Amino acid sequence: MPDFHAGGAFTHPGGLHTKADLDRMKAKVAAREHPWIDAWEQFIADRKAQDTYRPAPGANMPSRQRAQDDATAMYYNALRWYISGDKSHAECAVRIANAWSEAVNARPANDYLSGIPTGSFALAGELLRVYPGWSAADFKRFKTMLTEHWYPKCHEFLTTHGGANETAYWANWDACNMLGVLAIGVLCDDRAKFDEAVEYFKNGKGMGSIKNAVPFRYPGGLGQWQESGRDQAHTMGGQGLLSEFCQVAWNQGLDLFSSEDNALLAGAEYTAQYTLWKGVPYTFYTNSNRANQPYISTNYHGRLDASHFELLYNHYVVRRGLKAPNVRHFAELRRPEPGETDVFGHGTLVYTLD
Repeated sequence: MPDFHAGGAFTHPGGLHTKADLDRMKAKVAAREHPWIDAWEQFIADRKAQDTYRPAPGANMPSRQRAQDDATAMYYNALRWYISGDKSHAECAVRIANAWSEAVNARPANDYLSGIPTGSFALAGELLRVYPGWSAADFKRFKTMLTEHWYPKCHEFLTTHGGANETAYWANWDACNMLGVLAIGVLCDDRAKFDEAVEYFKNGKGMGSIKNAVPFRYPGGLGQWQESGRDQAHTMGGQGLLSEFCQVAWNQGLDLFSSEDNALLAGAEYTAQYTLWKGVPYTFYTNSNRANQPYISTNYHGRLDASHFELLYNHYVVRRGLKAPNVRHFAELRRPEPGETDVFGHGTLVYTLD
């Protein structure tokens, strides 16, 4: 982990992956080692990892879902270039980045979940910055798109929640905007934005701060997620976003994974245990909108639709040697981990450590 110095220089690349991470992936795939080669073969079959991908940019991000697809394709193609050396994929990523930065001239028109593609584009840009074929002028315009048009909406949500009570929104709304601010801070060497996101993670009033995302703790290393009474799909989405958040901070030398006595791991252990058809304790949850949730939701119960467990398994179990039996089992069942909707996924390829 790089050293963290408040106010100091950022590590680049230092979003989801450092140069050492990227070189590890490249070497493992070249040597055709398992499980990396299995994950690579799955990855290159992903439709968003093709150099023929065509983006659909809009001046005010008319569709956050399509924007997220385009950001994912930019990231996948940049990653595929680095591992394979095939410049056609880097050029595809550049085309996606430039198409968006040339088109955007306004804030996102849709809801505050526009923070999802905002963070994804910033993370994709942090990866693509190592490609020498992306011109300095185009990179600068891309950063301007993020700071002038997209960051303000993320910041507005985290500071005002659109005029609503902080508890009215679910954890994933905060999490995506937090990740957007953090990733922009890294990409643009903006310490103030980075610190803004970290402070919110630690002490924010909204439901995405780590204390509120995991409001109830139980024996056995379990932590109830804030959205557990809502449905398991959104629970997984919020966890995935906060997992990426902690990964970016880690690559900048700041350990947030261990915050609040490994609360993120406790939440993942709880959710994995429930998804794997084992019982979990549950505490009544409500908010300012009277959610009134006396029971854990069965919606999406048992569906392995999540691609952040390789990230968590490799950090907490492989790197730190902690016990996380449910996270381990979930990762094993999903391996090789595929791509996902709101996070990039393909974690077996990108996060597996020796």
